[in-house]
Amino acid sequence: MLSIKITQHAAKQLKNIYEYSIKNWGKEKAKDYVISLHKTISLLAQSPSIAMQYDKNICYFPSQSHIIYFIQDSNKIIVLTVLHKSCLPNNDPILQK
Repeated sequence: MLSIKITQHAAKQLKNIYEYSIKNWGKEKAKDYVISLHKTISLLAQSPSIAMQYDKNICYFPSQSHIIYFIQDSNKIIVLTVLHKSCLPNNDPILQK
């Protein structure tokens, strides 16, 4: 299993997802949802090849209503951003080509 690094940008998005979920579905569902996102990130660290290629270096993988974008090096995955599936990736400054 590769180690996992979550960028500040992605960590802020995860926090925003949690806060939004609390407001709309309550604390327990918000907690479950964010735990599910983290489980998907762990799965990607175990099997990064299940992800799809976004561009030459960036991969992505869906998790419920969100998409996790990451890069992989020899010993870790680096989570760059976590976007709602309705968001266009080219609008995220981290993913702009």
